[in-house]
Amino acid sequence: MTVLAIDVGGTNLRAALVDRGIVRQRTHAPTEPAKVGAAVENLVAGLLNRCPELQPLAVGIGLPEYVQDGRTTSNEVVDWTASDADRISRAVRAATGAEVPVVVEADVRCGAVAEHSALDDPQRDSLLYVSWGTGLSSALVFPGGQVWTGARGEALALGEWRDDVGHRLEDIASGRGIEHAYLESTGELLDAVAIHARALAGDAVASELFQRSGRALGRAIRNLVQVLDPHVVVLGGGLGSSDHLGRAALLAELAELSAGPARPGFPPVQPARTGTDAGLLGAAIVAERAAQRHAPG
Repeated sequence: MTVLAIDVGGTNLRAALVDRGIVRQRTHAPTEPAKVGAAVENLVAGLLNRCPELQPLAVGIGLPEYVQDGRTTSNEVVDWTASDADRISRAVRAATGAEVPVVVEADVRCGAVAEHSALDDPQRDSLLYVSWGTGLSSALVFPGGQVWTGARGEALALGEWRDDVGHRLEDIASGRGIEHAYLESTGELLDAVAIHARALAGDAVASELFQRSGRALGRAIRNLVQVLDPHVVVLGGGLGSSDHLGRAALLAELAELSAGPARPGFPPVQPARTGTDAGLLGAAIVAERAAQRHAPG
């Protein structure tokens, strides 16, 4: 079953034709938040016209926004409306001649579903997925693969948590937060990759920002685990899937918080098995489920 998966990130747009979890063809472009619908349409048209032998049966789109029942209820990161889903549907119809279902979901829930499907025993185990990248969010997946969306589609707002002085966790721990904090401290506008390179070269400001990021997120994960008690914690996104000073600080913070007389058995904390493709592969799973629902008979 071939489907079209689209992962709209705060930094990059990615689209792929996926067949049973295997990416057959892919393409990407930088994200322009105010023009994201047109950019995704162009990506889709180019990909489908380049691969006419791969006919998708459905489209799954992961967005970095609040989503409820297939509708976005925010536009905090990208400017996306229901008409953009319609234009993707038209682009598929123009390239293939077929009318296929188009499903929109929050990108963090796509990543969570992909990682849950990669567990050794997804029928038995639950999973807490933390997307740590340009932004910061989380999702809980129950045994069997059902992701908890919440009553209003907002069970993903980890980045909105605030510390004792009112700072949002996303402003402290996300890649965007690190970049803004570094700009405020030094007057230099750099991306998180360049800031981390500075940290490794001895830049004390850069080093402290990454370590502060990891410590803060470690405390938040500890709180989530105490409430939700998942079998596994998975770190996804660009920062969650890679080694860096912030990740080391996060693991050290968790080790310290989990030591002592507290109840034993803190769940394993591991990087995403699907790496930075988690959102893309999750969008493919969302599309596959839609195709199965719409299959004749």
